[in-house]
Amino acid sequence: MSLDLDTALRLCRHALELARGEGSTVMTAVVTDAGGNIRCALRGDGVGHFGVDIAHAKCVTAVGFGRSSAKTAAVFADKPQLLPSFVSLTQGKFMPLGGGVVVVDQSGAVVGAAAMAGATPENDERYITAAIREVGLDVPQ
Repeated sequence: MSLDLDTALRLCRHALELARGEGSTVMTAVVTDAGGNIRCALRGDGVGHFGVDIAHAKCVTAVGFGRSSAKTAAVFADKPQLLPSFVSLTQGKFMPLGGGVVVVDQSGAVVGAAAMAGATPENDERYITAAIREVGLDVPQ
């Protein structure tokens, strides 16, 4: 399965529904292709204008490093002096904060990234990961 527009839209909708079902209502979901280009972005009601930017940056971080944005954050935890360089290198699309994950198809090939913003980083990642699996894709271990 590829990360076509219909799949990206279903993924974003499902992620927002999961979050809303648990009481997280001010949420944004973004899905990108393997190059970090936005395929779909849904900003929930009441979300400020930074929601899409934050979720997109989590996607770019995940796909750029080939691991979740949370795991990338752990790499930089003891190297904070490197953060400004990566922010500059990615033109501001670097967000080493949980909530962004790599998306793979059934063969394990990277097809993109997905992220949420608005809840805790752990819940953002949990919602988006569940939605990815719901649409028949997966997250690498």
